Amino acid sequence: MDKINDSVVSEFVLLGLSGSRELQLFFFVFFSALYIAIVLGNLLIIIAVTSDSRGEMVLLVSMAYDRYVAICKPLHYLIIMNRSPQPYSSTLAQSGHV
Repeated sequence: MDKINDSVVSEFVLLGLSGSRELQLFFFVFFSALYIAIVLGNLLIIIAVTSDSRGEMVLLVSMAYDRYVAICKPLHYLIIMNRSPQPYSSTLAQSGHV
């Protein structure tokens, strides 16, 4: 009775969006441009964060961790954020000690 799912997904196909070839080409170009813009934006953020030698890095890292927990573990968000030192880092950043 214990059946194992041996299927492997190796690609993602957007067949349900359109049946016409022209619209499929438009979607391909649109999603490709959107993807490239997002990747370039993320690279710009990485370059800006690594080139900054001031104490704002602590604030940026705590903000990134906060968003990660909020998106990836929304049911555990309050528990994780209450036991971390994140509220203290935002207080220090606002007071100018970081």
